[in-house]
Parts: sequence; structure tokens; C-alpha cells
Amino acid sequence: MTRLIVSFIIFLLIQSWGNSYNSGKIFAQKVQIHDQSKKTELKSYDNKISSSKIKWPPQTGKNDSLFATIPSDAELNISIPEDDPINFSGTEELGSDGKFLPRKGSYFITGGSLVTELGQIKKIAKFNGWDYVYNDEKHKDIYHWGPCLVHGELLIPSKLFSNQTSDLFVNNYYECEDFGEKYILVKLDSTKNHKIVVISKRGGFMITVGLPGSKAQVENVIFQRKIDGWYVDENKVSE
Repeated sequence: MTRLIVSFIIFLLIQSWGNSYNSGKIFAQKVQIHDQSKKTELKSYDNKISSSKIKWPPQTGKNDSLFATIPSDAELNISIPEDDPINFSGTEELGSDGKFLPRKGSYFITGGSLVTELGQIKKIAKFNGWDYVYNDEKHKDIYHWGPCLVHGELLIPSKLFSNQTSDLFVNNYYECEDFGEKYILVKLDSTKNHKIVVISKRGGFMITVGLPGSKAQVENVIFQRKIDGWYVDENKVSE
């Protein structure tokens, strides 16, 4: 049951997404998810830290005391509030594969927020701008596009960072830390050029935190998602 529920988070089934691309706005009702159970480099990384001690997903225990205050039966709620929709405007063009794609410099996204709630804990991340998702590692073949989360915080099940597909590529960059054993707290700061692209997929949408090309900073260490797992420099640390 837990595997089914965690898989569900990958494609949050928000029926209004597809229609919203045409109307210029998107909003979603609250979704409840119950889960009990530049070159990659190191910033301020030195020889005192052995790569064998680097864990992914992070296991610092930094938020364990706060997580302990959350009821054991708490549900993770994820929503795009109806009163804060994503607004689309600008020019699209027909791509080589027949898909309509936004034109760089002529398409804009403003407004919109993503709210995550777990028990009494509430986190909000804001949308602004958009980016492509690619079929190839060199970012030559465009697969899709979507609005980007650029500022604020959100909670995501940690399994999402390893269960996402490895055949799509992004330019995500964000900071994160563990939040209990089963969740990751993602932190976004627009002044640091953080972003996570969100794409429509199979009638819902996908938060692409675990796609290849993603860079996640944990304290002073940067992890990069490659096709076969997460790396620190050239050292593989996790699937």
C-alpha cells in the first residue's frame, strides 16, 4: 500500500491542468497523500569529509525534533490554491514534433504557489518563469516545458528523489534537508537562481526534483542527479 501511495505522488492527479494550459490559468484542489511508514562541484568541501559518509537522501537529523511533533497519522497535503493561480501569457510556437512550445523572451508566467502541509506544518513555494524538460542529456531535444518553482519551501516524500524516470533531463537547482525519515524539505531562493520545473504529465503534473540534471545542495555539499543515480563530483553516492 505504501509503494502505491508513494508512486501516486509522482503524478499528482489534478484534472484541471490540461484545460488550464489553454485558459491561461491553473489551479488545483487539495490532494491528500498518506505515508506512514555550472560543473558539479563541492562548496567548502574538504578532505575531512569522506565520500563514504555522504548520504543521499540526506540523513542529518536536523528536523527530527520538529517532525516528532507531527501526529503519526498525518497526511501530506499538496495543492495549488484556487485564489493564487498560475497565470500564463505570451506567444507559443509549433515545435518540430507538433507540440506547441513557449517562445523564449515572449512567454511569461506570473503568480501561483504550491502549498504542502503535513500535520501542523505548512510550507509555501512560489512560481515564476518557466523552463524546458529535455529528452537528452545535452539539452538539444525538447520533451516538454512547465512553470518553475523559484522561492519558498516545500515538503516532498524522499522516495520521489530516486523513483523518477531517468530518461528526461532538467536544469533544476535547490537546497534541501531531511525532514524525518520519509520526507525532504526543499528550500528555494530566487536570489540564488534556484528553480524546479513542474510539468504536466498523464492528466496530472510532476514535480521534477529527481530527474537527471537536478542539483541539490545539502549544507556545503552539492549532489547531482545523473542517469544512474546521485553523485558528489564523480563519486556515486546513491541510486
